[in-house]
Amino acid sequence: MVEAKLPSLVTKGWELKHCVGVASGTALVVRGGVRGDDDSDLVSVGRAPNVAAKLSDVREGPYRTYVTAEVFDSLNEKVKYSRGDEPKLMWNGPVKHQVGGEMLSVYRSTWWRQP
Repeated sequence: MVEAKLPSLVTKGWELKHCVGVASGTALVVRGGVRGDDDSDLVSVGRAPNVAAKLSDVREGPYRTYVTAEVFDSLNEKVKYSRGDEPKLMWNGPVKHQVGGEMLSVYRSTWWRQP
């Protein structure tokens, strides 16, 4: 854990807040960089990686996972609901988000699974 290795972060009020955005579609993967033939970076270009990157910047309340409506609609029903005696929908939405000049319907979630 970052906080265990750098306790000064905790004393200064720093808190890790990651977020994940997921979109579907086609993408072009381009090799770039100048570190050498084997150490080039791979960069995704296209609408899907652009939307996913912008969704990963959203921070609304406790939500840390955002997917486009197209991704949500393609999910298997088993992964939309929690496990247990009374399964609950793990997603909130759809909600509207302005993403790169485009108004998108997205679903968001606070759920996570411990390893």
